[in-house]
Formats: sequence, C-alpha cells, structure tokens
Amino acid sequence: MAHSYERGQKLSAKLLENGSTYQAIFELGRRMKITNPAAMRTTYGKLMWMLMDAKDSFAIRALGFDCREEEIFTVYKMLLSRDNNDATSLIKDSLLQQAVL
Repeated sequence: MAHSYERGQKLSAKLLENGSTYQAIFELGRRMKITNPAAMRTTYGKLMWMLMDAKDSFAIRALGFDCREEEIFTVYKMLLSRDNNDATSLIKDSLLQQAVL
C-alpha cells in the first residue's frame, strides 16, 4: 500500500486470495529482525502485537487465513525436506566455514 494506494486497495479486497502473500510479507519482517536486531525497533513491536491479535480464532475466521506461518523456515529445515538423505551432511562438513567466508 505504501507504494501504490490503488494497488493496495485491490490487494486488500482479495484478502483470501492473497493470504500466502501476506504470510510471506510478515515472514520477511520476522526474518529481517532476526538477522538484524538493531533494525525496526518500534515497527517490529507493532507488527508482533498485530500478529498476536491475528492469531485469535475470530480474526482467522474473519480474514479467511492465518496471517503468520507457524515456523521459521531455516536452511536446516530446507535440507531436511530434500529427498536426498545426505543433504544435512552439508552442514556437518568441516570445510563449510571456509567455503562461506
């Protein structure tokens, strides 16, 4: 909505259709705060209050979707979800630290 009010209004009118978009936006805010604790000092608190209120069963029924994803999707969870059983061995590799630095 901050970019284009008209586009925001259209998006708001289709809440149920865009539930996954809202979840992704809120998850992006959560991840930003985790990786950069000094950022969004006041905004993040307001976001958390809003998401706590949105977890109410009445709010979920009214919106038609849950505003937040249940768990933060980490690299480890992504590796576990792969079909390859050796995917988690990447994290245990002794050369990983040298590779990412």
